[in-house]
Amino acid sequence: MLDGISAIIFTSALGIGVMFSAVPVLIYQGIIALFATQIQAFVPEVLMDKIILEITAVGGIIIIAIGLNILQVITIRVANMLPSLLFTVLFVVLVHIWNF
Repeated sequence: MLDGISAIIFTSALGIGVMFSAVPVLIYQGIIALFATQIQAFVPEVLMDKIILEITAVGGIIIIAIGLNILQVITIRVANMLPSLLFTVLFVVLVHIWNF
């Protein structure tokens, strides 16, 4: 819904090309949603809960960085922080395997 409403607003401002970009976005998001429904078959529930908890914490830090950029308090290159999401998953899995 959010993408649809945003696309309507952007189409009115930027033209019909935005409407055509909806097709690849639908494909990407559809594939991600389909894989997300199957992840429970491969990852135990306890581990998934830990991963979600830690990714939520890292995502909160990234959102704070975005807010600081918008307020022009400090300039933070938020895109450089995106690999932290992958490293978070790797660290949680390693800690889960070693039972710390």
